[in-house]
Amino acid sequence: MTIAEKKAYLNRAYNMPENIRSHAAELGRLRRALDSVGGTPDGQPRAPRHDGSTAEIRTIDRVVDLEAKLNAEITELCALWQDIHDAIDCMANKRERDVLRYRYIEGLDWERIARKIDRDRRQALRIHGNALINFQPKLENVTKCH
Repeated sequence: MTIAEKKAYLNRAYNMPENIRSHAAELGRLRRALDSVGGTPDGQPRAPRHDGSTAEIRTIDRVVDLEAKLNAEITELCALWQDIHDAIDCMANKRERDVLRYRYIEGLDWERIARKIDRDRRQALRIHGNALINFQPKLENVTKCH
């Protein structure tokens, strides 16, 4: 596995929470839209006023699809994080483990990582490079992420 492939694998864990937040926000907007048209002011349901092809039905379908997608993304993220944690835990060098955790699990920038490991930014980047060389994820987990 190349360094670029390892970075792409690790970046999935780094970027996936933002995708989940975005989908959750969209789901919230859709649910609020449905709530605004789904009942009367006293909380009683409105009588059906559609023939099955209205925007309401399409919105409900979108909510159902988005909920399924969100659940699948959350499940995938949990499995990916566990796989990454396991692979990082197997690394011999503690400082390399720390740099990978700080960068890809905690999402810290290079200045904060350097401070946490008591090194300058350049040294943190060098340690990161060595960590990527030594990082060995389980191959079956890498292939399912592409």
